[in-house]
Amino acid sequence: MAAGTGGLLVAARAALDGVNDPELDEPITDLGFVRSLVEEPEGVLTAHLRLPTSFCSPNFAYLMASDAKDALTALPGVVGVVVVLDDHHDSEVINRGLALDAGYRGTFGHEAEKDLEELREVFRRKAHTAALERALTSLLRERVDLEVADLHRVTLGELPDTEGTRALLRRRAALGLDCAPDRQALVDEEGAPVPRDQVPARLRFARAVRISVDGNAHFCRGLLRTRYPDSAGDQGPRQAGGDPDAPGGHRLFDLSGSGGGHGGESGNRASGTADGNWDGAADNGVVGTASGSAVGAAVRTASHAVGRTTDCTASGTAGRATGDTATEARVS
Repeated sequence: MAAGTGGLLVAARAALDGVNDPELDEPITDLGFVRSLVEEPEGVLTAHLRLPTSFCSPNFAYLMASDAKDALTALPGVVGVVVVLDDHHDSEVINRGLALDAGYRGTFGHEAEKDLEELREVFRRKAHTAALERALTSLLRERVDLEVADLHRVTLGELPDTEGTRALLRRRAALGLDCAPDRQALVDEEGAPVPRDQVPARLRFARAVRISVDGNAHFCRGLLRTRYPDSAGDQGPRQAGGDPDAPGGHRLFDLSGSGGGHGGESGNRASGTADGNWDGAADNGVVGTASGSAVGAAVRTASHAVGRTTDCTASGTAGRATGDTATEARVS
């Protein structure tokens, strides 16, 4: 993927590691979206990006390409940066806007219905919710004496020192929330603590968001490998907790609110939600794969109302989700 010599290219790769897909909340480098990175003579960097489909949302595509250009431009010693989005239906428009530094509205004109910062805020909140579920589920796994409803009193300082907790702190900071160790961990997007009697419902909602994020990432990685077979070698490992089948993964706890303790771990569970902004998905303890009668699930989120649509195939059955509806493709 990278071509060139010297420390500048190493620094450029590290800078792109900090650019996330706004919906999937994973680095574009780990996802395999960076097709090539080349150091030209006299400090000029050229990066080519690719996406899982030609019709991924132009909003998301522009945001990632623009963030990549900003990250590379900020590096010491860089004289010029060229970022090119390949094989997208709006490649010409986006690449022209990037070359002219026209900005989001300057690139899309009247089609730019929302301000880019509004979109960023939507996905910051979603990323915080997913990170919160990962951290609290890890705590429940370690603390078998802890009841789900008692999570309302858990502070940030009580969470295990893991990458999941550190990710949660980063997401809180991005929202401007207090990250002090004595602050309650389970809060909403405004930083308000969740009351004890609302904890099970809030955690179910957070789980649906996390499953949606992980499911989307699973399918996008697969779609990219199908579209670009050589991209497999460029994809990094999933985030901590992103693979429920791996050690420390996310098998489900009973969050019904009845009974004591965790109520044990629940497998073979299919759950869906349309609460707030997020549509849920199917989970059998493995994102993207369900055993028994459900062989696969095509998962998209309600955020696709801004334009990203994906065709997914689950064991020969095509599932399509568009607009504000998430659809599951299942095989009996």
